[in-house]
Amino acid sequence: MNKKTCNWDGAVDPDTKALTLGFDQLSDSELLAIVIRTGNAENNAMRLASEILAKNKRQLLNLYDLEVDDFIRIPGIGRKKALQLKAIGEISKRLSKASRQSGLKFNDAASVADYYMESMRHEPQEILLAAFFDAKGSFISDKRISVGTLSSAMISARDVFRYAIHANACFVTVLHNHPSGDPSPSDKDDNATRLLMSSGAILNIPLLDHIIIGDNTFFSYYESGFFK
Repeated sequence: MNKKTCNWDGAVDPDTKALTLGFDQLSDSELLAIVIRTGNAENNAMRLASEILAKNKRQLLNLYDLEVDDFIRIPGIGRKKALQLKAIGEISKRLSKASRQSGLKFNDAASVADYYMESMRHEPQEILLAAFFDAKGSFISDKRISVGTLSSAMISARDVFRYAIHANACFVTVLHNHPSGDPSPSDKDDNATRLLMSSGAILNIPLLDHIIIGDNTFFSYYESGFFK
């Protein structure tokens, strides 16, 4: 069996198709096969790509969901390829986030939610994140504060504002995700927001908003009138 047969199925291999027609004309399997490059005697690159995409019916989201050991369990995927696949998943998150940073506005909940949507909506657990802004409302940085269970994130006002002080922030917005996809706030979310509001007032670092990320949707405490 020659090397090309081990790599690809079909009359036109993905490399040639990409160069002649453009990468946007490739299927998800073909794009993934270009990254995988080679398989083994049982599974060539195209078959390996199809197997990865088929797991849990999550398609390309498996690059987020599967761990290194999950990839390695697939015959034909070694540790090096598994690490490459996980790296691509992380790069895609960061590219999505970077493309949105120019439109990030501290007083616009939609722009903040959009900036963090792709990096947070696929998380299997609740993640609490704080975004810090300067006196002019320009974005400084952000910090992951905690990782919770499937149903709750540990919200620590002390940690949020400790990092805010370290960043020389004048304003803070906190965000957390609901793995269920429904961003509707719970009583615990309400109580945590009140705590963060009061802590921010004491430290003169106001809480601008608390945004809950769902699946391509969000809830803003500020926009809901909760802060009034």
